[in-house]
Amino acid sequence: MQADHARRLIDRLRSHGPLVGSSFELDAARYRSQAWFEREQPLRELPRIVATSSSIAPGECMPFGSAVLARDAAGTLRAFANACRHRGTRLVDKPCATKAFVCPYHGWTYGLDGALLHVPHAEAFGGAEVGRNLVELPASEHHGLIWLGDGVPAHVGPLGADLAALGAERLVTFRASSTRRRCNWKFLVEAFLDGYHIRTLHRDSIYRFFMDAASLAEPVGHHIRAVTARRALEEGAGA
Repeated sequence: MQADHARRLIDRLRSHGPLVGSSFELDAARYRSQAWFEREQPLRELPRIVATSSSIAPGECMPFGSAVLARDAAGTLRAFANACRHRGTRLVDKPCATKAFVCPYHGWTYGLDGALLHVPHAEAFGGAEVGRNLVELPASEHHGLIWLGDGVPAHVGPLGADLAALGAERLVTFRASSTRRRCNWKFLVEAFLDGYHIRTLHRDSIYRFFMDAASLAEPVGHHIRAVTARRALEEGAGA
């Protein structure tokens, strides 16, 4: 749990100070080899967080990659493949309020429940269009977050209490941004596990609140729990 993890960090600071740790090296093959790439592919099938629950109000939709999230007037959240069942045209390009999905190519129209509502010149299809609703994807809400994928509770496991402590169901999205980088995904994860850069890289922001080189990380199932010491601990580290 978070409290136990924090206590271990405090004990380490009191015993050794912030700059004591173990060093290691990683072979470049971890980032370049085909064998490691194939080993990591199953991770793509795990559930993932795609938005906060507050970011999609009733009657709104939001695209995410090849999917589109939608919440109907009753508040039920669903996810669909963001593609018309006629010619596969992308239906939604940006978050918006809407009563239905209308394909910009031929005007096929779907409800926010994914049901096909209207096909212009339906007689041209001889009934072949019947039942061609949007392809629904597994989506659910847990701890104020929207997830794509099955088996979220089992996937989250012991981190459920950590997520619950965030109280995300009471939060409202202030601003969202996205960035795409041409790099191995592990570089991004490792950046957040490195507490050694705070004093230099974040000198004018979070360094005012956190100690440099005073962090602790541990594996938790498919996840990693990491904590960084706030400056308030600095005075008590030797107590």
